[in-house]
Amino acid sequence: FAPLRAATRDATRGDATRCATRRARDVARRRRATARRALETGREETRAADSKRARDALFAANDSARDGDDGDDRVATRDDVVGGVAMVSFATRARRTFEVEYGARRGTTENAYATRGEKDACLIDCVDGRHAEGYAREIEGLGAWARDAAYHAVLHVSPRRLDALAAAIANRSEGAACVEVLCSNPGAQLIQQALKPNSPLTNEALCAAWKGTDGKLRARLRVVRNGERLDLGGRTLRFTLAPTPRWPDLIFARDEKSQTLFTSKFFSAHVGTMEGYGDEGGLETFGEDWRFYFDCLLAPMARQVSPLLEKLTVKEENAYDERMGRRMEEWEKSGALKKVLLRAMGKSMAGKTSSQAFEGVAKTICPAHGPVVASSVTELYREYVEWCNMQTSAGDNLSVAIIYASAYGNTGAMAQAIARGVA
Repeated sequence: FAPLRAATRDATRGDATRCATRRARDVARRRRATARRALETGREETRAADSKRARDALFAANDSARDGDDGDDRVATRDDVVGGVAMVSFATRARRTFEVEYGARRGTTENAYATRGEKDACLIDCVDGRHAEGYAREIEGLGAWARDAAYHAVLHVSPRRLDALAAAIANRSEGAACVEVLCSNPGAQLIQQALKPNSPLTNEALCAAWKGTDGKLRARLRVVRNGERLDLGGRTLRFTLAPTPRWPDLIFARDEKSQTLFTSKFFSAHVGTMEGYGDEGGLETFGEDWRFYFDCLLAPMARQVSPLLEKLTVKEENAYDERMGRRMEEWEKSGALKKVLLRAMGKSMAGKTSSQAFEGVAKTICPAHGPVVASSVTELYREYVEWCNMQTSAGDNLSVAIIYASAYGNTGAMAQAIARGVA
């Protein structure tokens, strides 16, 4: 019976090998299908471009695997992106996914900023936690003014960013004053949960950095209000709350001196292959990336995005003339502003005050991901408005079928609630 047992054993091993091979092929096929779905927007007019994007991304991923690309990050620190604004950016070319539904064909970047006035400085936003040590190191490299900045404005708080926030706090010098962490109320609630010892969201690194070994606080929370201003000495930051269903804690910040707008998730693009940090080439170079980011992350909540864009009305270059701003304030006091606005800007702007009329004026947009927008501010803003309008119009003509069976009426009540929510 020994030959029979050996033959049976070999056959069993062969079957196991064939089963493992089939399973591996099935897994690979499912991964390719998942990657393809993540890289498609589902719009009929871009089906060919979506297919090409998916093929290119899959080929790039396979090439990286064959070449042994370990996905090392590139870090770039710019001391003067705009007047008085510095930038720390981590670029990852090999990353192919971001969040759940986003396929990053060209990698991505994580951007954070710092600005200072005559008396204080403020760090703006954080990077992903896997860059925590590098982020603290690069902030220190900007100088003591950035390392020991009096404020740290976190425009979007997420558990993944708290490690970087903790590293920046822990890296402050021993004699530095307590840093004020500025965020919205939802963001503050998340940080408070991270600081609780037995919370599901507890972040040990943040707990250790928040309070020094001597028991003294090294950081404290401060909730900013809509329209609140932060005076840094000759430079003022103004905050605008911009909550969305996806990011309820989101904040915009504007440097009123340089007219730089920090928009966090808005106007971002996942691009990690660019050589510089700016938007050289404009829509021709980055238009597809900006549109794909919008389709994946912002289009589903276009109705909530549109009102926020109204706060960021981008004007032409002559709108930045400070003398015109002062003149409009004088006209407003004298009651002549309405006539001037009617004549110069149209009836839609006539009912607004001077501060509202110039709400959101920006020469430069600094997002959390992708290039700093300097040469395409007006064009990108107009594209966002158009995309929102297209998405809203499509939603108005959309019908949703809710199919259910209810034996006791409970499921029917849930279905009715869903119908009211969809409507």
